[in-house]
Amino acid sequence: MRGAAGVIPVVLMIMQEHFHLDIAAQRSGLIAAAAIGFIAKNNAGIAGAEVGWCQGEIGVATAMAAAMLAQSKGYSVKVVENAAEIVLEHQLGLTCDTVGGYVQIPCIANATQLEQ
Repeated sequence: MRGAAGVIPVVLMIMQEHFHLDIAAQRSGLIAAAAIGFIAKNNAGIAGAEVGWCQGEIGVATAMAAAMLAQSKGYSVKVVENAAEIVLEHQLGLTCDTVGGYVQIPCIANATQLEQ
C-alpha cells in the first residue's frame, strides 16, 4: 500500500504516547484492523491499481486504523464496525467517487501518474 504505509504505525504511536494504552489493548486493536483489511481484500480490494488510490489504499488503511483505535479503547463491536464504515464511506463517497464523477485533485493526479 504505497500511499497508506504510515497510517497504522502513526495511530499505534498515538495509542501508546497519547492514550497510554497497554500492549494487550494494542494487540486487540491490531486484530480488529486485520479483520477490516481481510474483509476489504476479500470483498473488494486494497491495491490502488485494482480499485483506486483513495478507496483501495488510504480508504482501507484509515478504516483499519479507525477499527483498531475503537477496539483498543474498549468499544463494542458495533462501534468498531461503525468506525471503520464511516471512514471508508467518506473515502468512497466524498473524496474520490469515480463512479459518480466526483473526483478531487489528488485522485486525478494519481490516475494521471498511473497512466504514465
